[in-house]
Amino acid sequence: MLLSIIIPVFNIESYLTQCVNSLLCEHDDYEIILVDDGSTDGSQKMCDEYADRYCNISVYHKKNGGVSSARNYGLAKAKGKYIYFVDGDDWVENVYELLSVLGSMDEDVFCTNYKIYDKDNIIVRDYKYAHDIIPIANLKDVKPLHFHTLWGYVFKKKLIADQKLKFCEDLKYAEDWVFVNQYLANVSKIYSIKRFCYNYRLLRSGSAMSQKLTERQVLLHFQAYDMINQICPCKAAKTFIESEKRECFSYVLNVCRDNTSLFDDNVLQQMIRQRVTLSMLACTNIKFIVKVSVAYFDIYILKKIKNLI
Repeated sequence: MLLSIIIPVFNIESYLTQCVNSLLCEHDDYEIILVDDGSTDGSQKMCDEYADRYCNISVYHKKNGGVSSARNYGLAKAKGKYIYFVDGDDWVENVYELLSVLGSMDEDVFCTNYKIYDKDNIIVRDYKYAHDIIPIANLKDVKPLHFHTLWGYVFKKKLIADQKLKFCEDLKYAEDWVFVNQYLANVSKIYSIKRFCYNYRLLRSGSAMSQKLTERQVLLHFQAYDMINQICPCKAAKTFIESEKRECFSYVLNVCRDNTSLFDDNVLQQMIRQRVTLSMLACTNIKFIVKVSVAYFDIYILKKIKNLI
């Protein structure tokens, strides 16, 4: 089996048809795995109907456990040489091209072009990689900021298995960032698939990213950073992973700034100070250094200085 496409499904009956139909093609060496994570709308029935109609589509129904749980379940069932994670409310273009490239090469990871749509179905970003081969050390210079999404990469199952990678089911936010970085820490280069395109639907109603954070969810952002900070990359990936650690910490500071009302300032200050290291301040990004320094000394000032974010 060449490719396993894993789709977590939870109450997305309005989007699922477009998603699955976009993945259908005449290539016969791939599978689509629908993991119904305890849906309570018509998604369950739709999954069953697809599995009955197409021999390369399988469906698994499980008790609701969150998107990471569903992805881990799909990984355990996948038979493909490569793994691609698709969100059930998105869709793709030229899946046959994806399969053609995977069938003609034997690489550890590929990246994909993408388009991002707003809630009115208007394209707000259309990104195409200009390079065929991207050394991992250069990836931070050519990828979009905060591009840590699972659908941005096609992964080799053997590397996932060799590194014993799985999704942290405790995380509700940044779980993709953690997984992507844990994986990329083991590669030296990335190949782009130029004719395949992923279409991402931004902030659909009811999505996790469109909801306000709780205190626990803010703490989970700290946990995600801690997991990324513990990554020990191979030599080729060291520069990239170090930049990702700084970027993730900067992101956590943004989350803190926007949710300070949930915490006592002294408690929040202490959580930040425990994680600031000298290596963070040794980078050449002046904006990052200033932001970290301000946050270290006074979270109140960070809230007020908007142009640092």
